[in-house]
Amino acid sequence: MTGHKIEQGTQVRHKDNPSWKGVVVQDLNPLHPVNGFVMVRHISASMPLCKMPKSLLVELPLPKDYKNSY
Repeated sequence: MTGHKIEQGTQVRHKDNPSWKGVVVQDLNPLHPVNGFVMVRHISASMPLCKMPKSLLVELPLPKDYKNSY
């Protein structure tokens, strides 16, 4: 996932905690592929929107019938 701009709607998980999952809302630093930040909408209601460093995220494959609702 590092090395390019992260597209809106990309499903990601935390590198150290695989049970933490979210969807990218916005790439805050498109010119910083490793040390930049993205806004992620978490699946849980307790933490709906957060700012995460790109270096802690791993991209997940999306199902074929996935539709971006953001």
